[in-house]
Amino acid sequence: DPGLNQQMSEMIANAGYQIDSCFDGDSALLKVASKEYQLILLDIMLPNRDGLSVLKILRKTSLVPVIIISAKGAEEERITGLTQGADDYVSKPFNPTELLLRIEAIIRRSHQFQPVKQNVIEVDDLALDLSKQQASIAGQQIELTNTIQNNLGAGVSSRRGFEQSVVISAGFKSNSWCL
Repeated sequence: DPGLNQQMSEMIANAGYQIDSCFDGDSALLKVASKEYQLILLDIMLPNRDGLSVLKILRKTSLVPVIIISAKGAEEERITGLTQGADDYVSKPFNPTELLLRIEAIIRRSHQFQPVKQNVIEVDDLALDLSKQQASIAGQQIELTNTIQNNLGAGVSSRRGFEQSVVISAGFKSNSWCL
């Protein structure tokens, strides 16, 4: 249903997520093959290839979380969808707030969303303030190259946890530090 698709897209985009929409099963499979997604909302009743067929094909190559959204809300339909590999099943009509909360919960649990656990990382005398994109050594502010500033910003905006993956190389040149 293009109208419902539009409403859901706007709601999810307003929550800060990027959206791609498909209106049939074949185009959904093509998009999933060409791009990595954090979550897929999948209707069962799609033209060309139904949602359960899409899910079955998808599960052969991907573990991306899938929420089925369908007018078929009978218990047997829900069990079939979950058995085929869906992570959740929401019956139409649904509460938009509940759907958004389910989306956020699944993304959070899928470990694809890893929030920064701390805003300041300290290694010996070096401190990196991720939210401010600043660094200091022994309390003295140091200048960051544009590349490092961009990398810190990209990491924060993608919500990856830096505490496990920060690699730092420092060089000294005429009383200034370059990271």
